[in-house]
Amino acid sequence: MSLAILWACQKESRLETPPELSEEIKGLSEWYAKQIIPMENPDAFSKMNQPSWESTKMIKKGDTLLFITLVYGKEKITRELHSSYHDGVYNGVVRQYDFGFKDSLSVGTLTLNGRLIDMGFFDKDSRYTLTALAGNKNLVLMGTETINGGTLPTANVPPPPGNYNPPVIWIPPTNPSGPPSGPPPGPTYPPSSGTGGGGGGTQGSNGTAQKFNKNDPCANKKELNNRKKNSKILAKNNEIKNLTLNDGPEKGLEHGYNSYINLNNGNITRFTNVEVGYATGDGGQEVPSYEAWNWLPNNQVEVTADYSHTHPFESGPSAMDVFSGIFPYMATSTGSMTALSPAQKQTYLSYLSNNIMTTNHDYAITITDPAKWVSRYPNMAADQDKFKKMFRKYENSGYDGHTAQELALLDLYGDMIQLYRSDVGKANFEPVIYKVDPKNFRKFISNINC
Repeated sequence: MSLAILWACQKESRLETPPELSEEIKGLSEWYAKQIIPMENPDAFSKMNQPSWESTKMIKKGDTLLFITLVYGKEKITRELHSSYHDGVYNGVVRQYDFGFKDSLSVGTLTLNGRLIDMGFFDKDSRYTLTALAGNKNLVLMGTETINGGTLPTANVPPPPGNYNPPVIWIPPTNPSGPPSGPPPGPTYPPSSGTGGGGGGTQGSNGTAQKFNKNDPCANKKELNNRKKNSKILAKNNEIKNLTLNDGPEKGLEHGYNSYINLNNGNITRFTNVEVGYATGDGGQEVPSYEAWNWLPNNQVEVTADYSHTHPFESGPSAMDVFSGIFPYMATSTGSMTALSPAQKQTYLSYLSNNIMTTNHDYAITITDPAKWVSRYPNMAADQDKFKKMFRKYENSGYDGHTAQELALLDLYGDMIQLYRSDVGKANFEPVIYKVDPKNFRKFISNINC
């Protein structure tokens, strides 16, 4: 309801919709086409964006023209091209609006080819809080491109009405190379299928999770198997696997969702919306993953603590998969955000699990050394490159693809994680390690004897 009013506020601006393409919009479309990096993969960020030039909104401010063009709309995600024309020069960025959260609106700014520039959200007092700012050398989330200057004029942000307690969604800033592109405007185009919240469920209606013990993988496998047998989690897992593997527009793409757990009682309170992945331009994929905590009555808090996504091919977990869930653990309080307390962070870690479903195995990861986990996070992009080189080397020496990735992962992070593996779709997780065959000195993956 509040978002519907938000759109109404935006529509109060003086927007003119040309009945047919004007020369200015034709020029914009020609400029846009020249900026797009040619990519054959139909799932690349820029390929998925299809500008609706005929519905472009045009605003004239002094001697500057501002344009808003819908480029993508699906369920609770919309993307708009926000561009300007001044003194013969076009500039523009893509704003991605995520309506999947019940009480907040997340906004990401990306280049036309999909590199993340910044990310933030609106709070109840119409304040925009920047939560991430990417620099030139940061990890490319979608597509590949170098950021080349050019920013839009600062826009007035229409206030989201009503009083609510927004969930905290936090991503740590990482070595920003310049200022953000300015406060984003509210969305012009509503999502195509409503504005419901991020997954249903009430407290306790989805079962209860038990804590892990970082020093007892044999006990942890029982909890992982119990979670996997949970009827609600089983249904969500089947949903994302079917979207990934069955015929349909999203076949072959990663899908994911996260489960909220109440840190006070272990209740699995609700699930985030299912997200679809994007091609990264290097043959890989990334799927958005929302890491959030939400303050409940009586000083209780629910946190996304059980992270799940698919791989549409034979593989093991990637190096990047290890760091799902690190943001709630790393966050510190600011004037506009209350982070988890140290005690709550330890409780959070005891519930945390990263789950990866592939065509050869289902995997789970728990953290055994949080200090090393945090210390390695800044090296995530470099470690991902090391991981790729390591598993290719294992493949070239005769290991199958998923075993090569398992070995590479344990070589990199075996001192701070515990890896678990089960048959596809079955609740038979076993903790695994690598051993060395004394006869030929080759490594192999072995279950821990429980």
